[in-house]
Amino acid sequence: MANKTKTLLILPCTNIKPYSHSPTWHYILERLKPCHETIDFAAIDCITNPQTGKPFGIVPMSEEDKVVGLDEKPDLRKLPSLIEEVRSKLWELQGDYLRMIAYINVRAYWEALAQVAEEFEITLLPSVYRNAKSWSVEAIGASPPGVFRKYIWELLDEIRSLPNN
Repeated sequence: MANKTKTLLILPCTNIKPYSHSPTWHYILERLKPCHETIDFAAIDCITNPQTGKPFGIVPMSEEDKVVGLDEKPDLRKLPSLIEEVRSKLWELQGDYLRMIAYINVRAYWEALAQVAEEFEITLLPSVYRNAKSWSVEAIGASPPGVFRKYIWELLDEIRSLPNN
């Protein structure tokens, strides 16, 4: 049965698997600890699924073990197939969630989610990347890991604004 009180938080995949063991995810998980009962976590991931030959797309944290030992760098050339797989997985998941939020600092993943954000009502954060012509450190004012730390307040504010938090 669908639990329409939860939020799905989509984070970027990491080179450390399972994702929950990576410093990036650990940073987010620690800051959202008071809300863990109301949030499910998932990764957007471009790794090619050996069974389908297509990107995994969205990998819920409950399934993160299936990507252990696999890794690929995000690549904008894979964007069409990534968007297709993200859309497919979100169609499966959307009925389970009151809200979807993505906290992304990888351009290929941001671009993929931007293509489906309206369709699935996904809030894309951090806002510094919205309409950014360049994702360079000079243009943004921080490296991708720095952006994650610098704009964490946006994610926390968004989570706190939800009725179940």
